[in-house]
Amino acid sequence: MSKTRHIEVDAGTVVGAMDHAWRFIGYDECNYTYMPEGKELLGKFGALGDAPYYVRTHFTFCNGSCVGSPKFGSTNVYHEDAQGNAVYGFTYYDLILDAILESGNLPFVELGFMPEDLADPGTRTFPPGPAWAPTARSAGATRPRTMAAGPI
Repeated sequence: MSKTRHIEVDAGTVVGAMDHAWRFIGYDECNYTYMPEGKELLGKFGALGDAPYYVRTHFTFCNGSCVGSPKFGSTNVYHEDAQGNAVYGFTYYDLILDAILESGNLPFVELGFMPEDLADPGTRTFPPGPAWAPTARSAGATRPRTMAAGPI
């Protein structure tokens, strides 16, 4: 059943500034963010008249070498030691966020690309490890594995 609606807009009335949420940039090589060239480029965006820009980097939750490579990056935010204990490290992620903020821009945080050690191997959408990225390992879009104590 369709109902007709009538909407009137007075375009001559100013209500306030419209936030330009579409001012954003994104890229895959998250580790280049804090390199001199990455900081220089972000600074150029931060100096534009319509700044700040929202900056989104891909692969920020991948584990790996923490070295940028074409198409991939990693931060090692989470991995497990030989005994299966969780190891958290936010050093590289902090470098990324600091570089974005120092450039006068704002981070747009992408919560994606689950660390390989947290993934349920039966639900991986990308092949694990070096077969698809020499410096980043991620389970891609997958659900977390369960442990004896329950879901992570």
